[in-house]
Amino acid sequence: MDRFDVDELDFESVEPVRPSSFDGTSAQKFDIAIRARQALPSLSLTATCNTKLKQLDWRFVKKDKEVSIHRLEREKHGNSLTTRVSFRISVEIKSYLETIMDALVPKSPIEYLHMEKRMFPKFVDAAVLHQVEDDEISELPTYPRHCVKWHASHLLTNRITGRMGTPTDFVFEEFADVETIENVQCGFGYIQSCDYPEADLRRVSAIKCKRGLIRKGVFLVQPSAPDSVIHEVTAMYIMDFPKNLGISVDRIISAYADRLRNIREMLINTLFQPIPILPRDQWVDDRSRRECCVCTQTFTLVRARHHCRACGEVVCGNCSRKWSVPVKNNGELLTRLCTPCSLKARSNLMPSVVHTNRFSRSNTTLGLDPPMTDFEMHLHTSYHPHLNSLPLQKPIFHSVRVGAAASVVDDTVAAVEGAWHQLVTGPLQLNRPHFVLVNYSCAHDPYAIAETLHRLAPDLVFCGAALSMEKGDVTYFEGGVDGKLDKYPHLLSLWGLYDVDGSFTANGVGFQGIEPKEATRQCIKQSIVDLELGPTESPDMLWLMPTDGYEEPVVRTVEGMLDTSATILGATSKHSRLCGSGAHGVFVMTDDQPGIVLAMCSPSMQVTEAYFTCYEPNERVFSVTKADGKRLLELDHQPPLQVLKDGLDRNKRKLYMGSRQKVFPAFGRMQKGLGGDVYVQQIEPVGVHSDMSMTLAASIKRDDQLRLMSMDAKMIPDDIAAGLHASREEEEVIGCYVTVGASILQHLGDDAPQLRDAVLHGMGRNLYAAIAGNVSMTQIGIMTGAHKLSYGNGMVAALLVTNTKKRSVERRSNRAQRRSF
Repeated sequence: MDRFDVDELDFESVEPVRPSSFDGTSAQKFDIAIRARQALPSLSLTATCNTKLKQLDWRFVKKDKEVSIHRLEREKHGNSLTTRVSFRISVEIKSYLETIMDALVPKSPIEYLHMEKRMFPKFVDAAVLHQVEDDEISELPTYPRHCVKWHASHLLTNRITGRMGTPTDFVFEEFADVETIENVQCGFGYIQSCDYPEADLRRVSAIKCKRGLIRKGVFLVQPSAPDSVIHEVTAMYIMDFPKNLGISVDRIISAYADRLRNIREMLINTLFQPIPILPRDQWVDDRSRRECCVCTQTFTLVRARHHCRACGEVVCGNCSRKWSVPVKNNGELLTRLCTPCSLKARSNLMPSVVHTNRFSRSNTTLGLDPPMTDFEMHLHTSYHPHLNSLPLQKPIFHSVRVGAAASVVDDTVAAVEGAWHQLVTGPLQLNRPHFVLVNYSCAHDPYAIAETLHRLAPDLVFCGAALSMEKGDVTYFEGGVDGKLDKYPHLLSLWGLYDVDGSFTANGVGFQGIEPKEATRQCIKQSIVDLELGPTESPDMLWLMPTDGYEEPVVRTVEGMLDTSATILGATSKHSRLCGSGAHGVFVMTDDQPGIVLAMCSPSMQVTEAYFTCYEPNERVFSVTKADGKRLLELDHQPPLQVLKDGLDRNKRKLYMGSRQKVFPAFGRMQKGLGGDVYVQQIEPVGVHSDMSMTLAASIKRDDQLRLMSMDAKMIPDDIAAGLHASREEEEVIGCYVTVGASILQHLGDDAPQLRDAVLHGMGRNLYAAIAGNVSMTQIGIMTGAHKLSYGNGMVAALLVTNTKKRSVERRSNRAQRRSF
């Protein structure tokens, strides 16, 4: 059956998945438009005399938070494992038709991704696979909209445990248009699963999903009355799933009902357009108005007068409400707007708005600050300017911004000034950062870097270190639309945080003439004093940069002084380190001066960390029978290289022992914690010798228990994306600073650019989050669930700044308590 004719089609029949209309002739492209219009009667609740449509006899189930849910009469509601799911949902939304349609069918791929991410519960990923401009003429210039989309979410549950299983995905063709139906302008859309090459789909996402089918999907947006701004949005879906999957009908219906409900709440409570606020002397005199200008009801002692701050008119309380709007850097302002003015502000397609005057797309984390004058101030809602009119699920606070910038010029001072200018004028929108993480190649002068930063911003808190493990090119990557991963002979990068309400400090100390443990202790104590932390308070975040080879005393000292519920991360450097703050000036340590620099921070936003490995442990465990410092001479009385053949299976032996690959598996040193738990410290080889011995990145001793750790290059992108996704816990991340072990790039080889794509995917594919990454020798952090600070090689350590205000303006003394020192 080529045509979707509701007079002849049995909706409960299983049709084969159609090929995409993009692969056919112009007649086939027109076919989906015909099917969309012919499918609209299936949404009706009125009885029909056509016996072939009795399967569409929708029966009311319940009304859940303004969303009405209907099911087909013949379905058994108790069957929770059925493979066929059919339902109808509807809700009333007070907004303009164009605004509702833009929310249901976003016009660009990035807007579609961000809309589904914020509206759909248990969302995993989404993408527009193909998009064309149809020749069909519509009543609106941006319609019809015709594309093939991919959508993945957690709709399935394990039949036994009830936990979320493998994500479910759909590949479907979508058509949407706006036209006059029965003398009123309506919007409608049609959805149906289609064929799409799996090879092309894997280029979009590497997530493994179980495929479901949307047999029919229709939605209609129509006004409840002529010239009314209240629209009824109705949608119906008929879906099929493989019989071997554990399907919860209620879970699926609830997910789509929540999506529709979230869209309603967003459109009702979001101001998309800037509002000119009139000064008080331009308001209408309330004594000149006897009745509300909106509802024309007479004012009384009960129905009081109120002024709309946008138009200055006098309105009643029923025709106005207060909106929470951020104002420059002064927090949020409760502003009363009348219903007509709020409707204009909540429309993202008002005819009076010139779209070319919208904020331009830029690689920024947060929105632009509006200009303010004595006579007029423009209030803006919190949203990403690069998303045009799409708001975030949670408001972004204008007092926080994160950005990244880099310079590749060889002159040190020019590089610092150039990166600083990019950071301040770009992502931070003319705001100087309060805290900066600095990384640079060994070709740059650390003294010039520190002095230039201190000159540009005397109160700036910063710390950093030389990037390269050996003197040479450095690997660096950035997120964003134009971001890429590459190696540079000269590079200086700045990852900055602008946070008005945050507290930051940086300190450094050398190890000359003092034990590393005591030096680290003094550095932390000074930082605690700088932040004015109380006896039971702990900072939210600590970033460590010790000299390579001094990880053990530094890590053990920090672990003894600070509770591991805080975010503690870091990376080592063989070369120079630097830090600076307004209170202590600048501090620089050169290559031949071992020491530590650290940054202690308490931002106003919640921060979290990711610390994990892409290595997998092998079952075989070896004992060190002969060692000299970092030199591993014998494992189980055999040379280490000889033992590798026995400890790896055939496939991994071919990977590591092949002449083309010059990488070796890592060793996991088994260690017992205070509670008897076993921890694994990853140690990588840094050199092999003719006697088949190895030099490792860390010192070992006799009787150490080592387990072989191998890495599958094909799984690295998926492992990194999954690790970052799990660590952010569905939070909106506005900034990410990540450092990875060099072995990850060595294993990836020519596919090294996949590292950047994996990080972007782990961050929810938000191209506009401030993401910066580099390579380091040793990474410091806390493994998930371990509650123990550790360090190792080949790890992934990432600092994540979320779009969530801290639960309390006070520091989290109830969650992390500093230990006595």
